Amino acid sequence: MSTHIFEFIVLRQTADDEPTIRRALQEYDTTAREVEGFIQSRHFQSFYALPQPDDQPVYIMIYQWASKGVIPMARDHIVGSPALSGLLSISEIVAFALTEQTAGEPLNLSTVISSAEQVLETAVRRIKPDYIREFEQLRQEFVAYLDEQPSVLGSYEFRAVLGQNPEGLTVGLSVYQNQATFNQLSQQLMGQESTTQYFATFVPEALKYAHALSE
Repeated sequence: MSTHIFEFIVLRQTADDEPTIRRALQEYDTTAREVEGFIQSRHFQSFYALPQPDDQPVYIMIYQWASKGVIPMARDHIVGSPALSGLLSISEIVAFALTEQTAGEPLNLSTVISSAEQVLETAVRRIKPDYIREFEQLRQEFVAYLDEQPSVLGSYEFRAVLGQNPEGLTVGLSVYQNQATFNQLSQQLMGQESTTQYFATFVPEALKYAHALSE
């Protein structure tokens, strides 16, 4: 598996002007791309969330960096920049993780979502300390069931390796063919006892279902 770092930032909009945050996301992206070691990035907007619906628009930012060594340079370049301060003046961070991929086909951010209809599930979760073994077993069973479904186009798993308090912090991605098939499959899953058991092994920091923002 690659030693690339995948950075996940989940933001909740706090200002009322949606075009303003779109511009702020673009300005942040431009700043991030100036860092040597930046590989690629994608932004997504959530349309559905668990366990409660969002009360403000939520965005998922995913950044791919060449290695752990790039992160201090990226932090030094971005922290204190007008792009970051502008973004945080109109949004707040819901979840954050600096991760390495641990399962699934190698993630290619440029192609993971290839159409406006496809749905990206982003699950930022912290495993409960007493459930580490159960989490991994139930996660594998859950993903195996997903991957058997024709409407699921791929699943990917990541674990936090950097940042504050990375212990037990994981991120799972799944891609669904479209919103209709996602709705149908989610109803099936939520009615299964194995899903309830799986969800009991972690605390969700962000569980979002999103469409890609146009570049």
